[in-house]
Amino acid sequence: MVYERICDAVADSGLKQKDIAGRIGVSERVLSAMLEGKRKIYADVFFRFCQVLNKTPDELYNYKKKAS
Repeated sequence: MVYERICDAVADSGLKQKDIAGRIGVSERVLSAMLEGKRKIYADVFFRFCQVLNKTPDELYNYKKKAS
């Protein structure tokens, strides 16, 4: 799931959840719910995660193109 990959990236970033929440424009409570999979992560917030965590969307989403 996407939230699990974001959670791993947050843990690896060395940033505090409080700082990340402030940078992406949500409360700590909302961030925690997102990282636990209890709240949807909308596209605009997903792209803010990418910026804050210095990851590409593909890295966070783990998109792999299927072979034809």
